[in-house]
Amino acid sequence: MGASASKQVTRKLPKTARPETLRSIPRESPSTLHHSQHNEQAHDIKNMNPDDVFNGMEQERSDPQLLENLAKLGPVTVPPTITRMRQSDPMLGILRERQRVENDDQMMTNRITTDALFSVLEHRKHLSPNALDKPEKWDDLSKECGGVDVASLKTLFKYYNTITAMPPANPEDKSERRQGLWVENKVDWKTAVEETQKRHQMERQAKENSLRDTEQKLEQQQAQSKESQEERRQRHLKDLFVD
Repeated sequence: MGASASKQVTRKLPKTARPETLRSIPRESPSTLHHSQHNEQAHDIKNMNPDDVFNGMEQERSDPQLLENLAKLGPVTVPPTITRMRQSDPMLGILRERQRVENDDQMMTNRITTDALFSVLEHRKHLSPNALDKPEKWDDLSKECGGVDVASLKTLFKYYNTITAMPPANPEDKSERRQGLWVENKVDWKTAVEETQKRHQMERQAKENSLRDTEQKLEQQQAQSKESQEERRQRHLKDLFVD
């Protein structure tokens, strides 16, 4: 009895659908249902009578207590979101520093950005030597910097400048180090470039002379070596035939 296999119960499915199942078949899917509701709303708005809309607006505007009630309610106040943070959290220091910088930006004037300072210092290099002797030129530079006063600009021009890179000795060598100079006007710039090119020319000439001298010394050494070898051979022959 224990060795006999247990009977398996088979599940029987209905072969025909029940009438109530056929009556409750869904006619809409979630996507088509949303689309149909949107179409119904659009249809209602389209078929709405403009006179009814206008009359409703006029009735709402003519309400004598509407403005009074709105004044009593006042503006909508949204409570700030307060995030509790530990006093040791470094984010608190970042927030305080940001608030301090924002307050300083609102109170301080006569400020200039790094890009504007770089631009005006580069602009100075293209001016003639006597261009800054004219007060109107300083006024133009002040407007270019966003309203920085002339006294501050003169201080910046006295102690700050951008690097002016001189042309390399070998333009094809991208890794060659280039000399940087302090240049204040276009005449200084042109003079510095000419002196740099002249120095490169002298260095190339000196290198060529050094190579030529080295080649001449090598040739002389090779000639002397050949002569000494020939002398040794002649002496060796004399030694062989001496009685």
